[in-house]
Amino acid sequence: MTSEVCLMNQQAIVLGADSAVTMSGGIRDGKIVESQHQTGVDKIFIINKDGPAAAMVSGSGSFGPVPWNTVFEQFEAYAGAGPREVPDYSAKIVEFLSDLQAKSKIVVGPDWETACFQTFADAFALEYTRFLGGEGWQRDGQLSAAVADAAIRRFNYLLDTWDMGTVPRGPRLEQFLDDHLGGALAKALGRQLAGTAFPEASIPGLATLFSRIVITNRIPPSLMRLTTQIVVAGYGKDVITPSMFSIRVLFAFGGIVKYQPYGKGEVTHDHGKAVHFSSFAQDHAVRAMIFGVTPQFERALQNEARDALSGIFQSLRNELSGMDKDKLALIEDYMEFIAVTFGSDVADLAKKAVAGDANSALRKILAQIGVANARNLTAIGGQLMNLVIAESKLAQNLGVAGPVRLLTMTRGHWEFSEIGEPS
Repeated sequence: MTSEVCLMNQQAIVLGADSAVTMSGGIRDGKIVESQHQTGVDKIFIINKDGPAAAMVSGSGSFGPVPWNTVFEQFEAYAGAGPREVPDYSAKIVEFLSDLQAKSKIVVGPDWETACFQTFADAFALEYTRFLGGEGWQRDGQLSAAVADAAIRRFNYLLDTWDMGTVPRGPRLEQFLDDHLGGALAKALGRQLAGTAFPEASIPGLATLFSRIVITNRIPPSLMRLTTQIVVAGYGKDVITPSMFSIRVLFAFGGIVKYQPYGKGEVTHDHGKAVHFSSFAQDHAVRAMIFGVTPQFERALQNEARDALSGIFQSLRNELSGMDKDKLALIEDYMEFIAVTFGSDVADLAKKAVAGDANSALRKILAQIGVANARNLTAIGGQLMNLVIAESKLAQNLGVAGPVRLLTMTRGHWEFSEIGEPS
């Protein structure tokens, strides 16, 4: 894990990252192996020297079996020497990661794609069984086609409601799905249903739902811990002010990469967009200072709100059981959507209210960023990172540690610097 910041104003960009990495020990001979921590790891990479533009990563330290420094070394050559618009790098990165072996000198074994696809199928089956539970199915009980189809319909409805985009599809995907979808889905269902037979009549509908989810840019919640957040910031072609974007990447199979857009920002000469500040990953102290709430509390609020509403809605369903089936199904869909989104919506509104106050930490930090030259902007980035490092020391969190590496970019120029010692 890591902690990072991205600061931009009309004069400069500063990216800051700590230098610790956590390597999971996994399981060996049936025993949990203790995780190892190491400092001095680079997490910021120049991807275009002319702009300049750079990429910063947090989360997983590699893209499957390939370290990110190797990935971005090859990506720099793939993207070309001339500067391009910063948002264009998003599509270029997705294109590159979708098939590393075809687009670089990186060689990966053929079993990586199938292993990734099976992991994705397992996550889909896990999520689908939760919809089955919402329809009244219990483990070790029989599963009827009516219940299986109702869960498929509810899952499809939420996909419609979320209104997600799709990942770019390469020419290999159709054949890959023909070769692997049936087997991967059967294995995943076997693990999740634990011996319960899945209705044969419902298999086509479930396969269609799974195929649909494969090409959405949604990552299943159970796989978010395996993702890497990529932040790209820099100066684009013929543009004098900087911009940034962020995507969250999972893994690739069949010539596609599973990812989802995560955020973007730009600096213009408009007063309302003259500065940009964002923090990432284990930035709990920063977010608590800015929003008045830690990420852990925010997640707890969302979960408690969802569980409370789900209990209330289950009582309402029982009261409305005599209603016309189509009308009841529509009401249940709305209930499901509200239960899933209510906690997040409340948290977002509260954070906006706190951060938008004239006396908030965010407003004061933005004012300082707005008037800072490149050197002062670097100092602000270092101070924010030192706040996170201090928090990690107090909590004995070895996953975040110094020294902090800072990249300062002005148009046509970039420079790395370091502050602090290993924690």
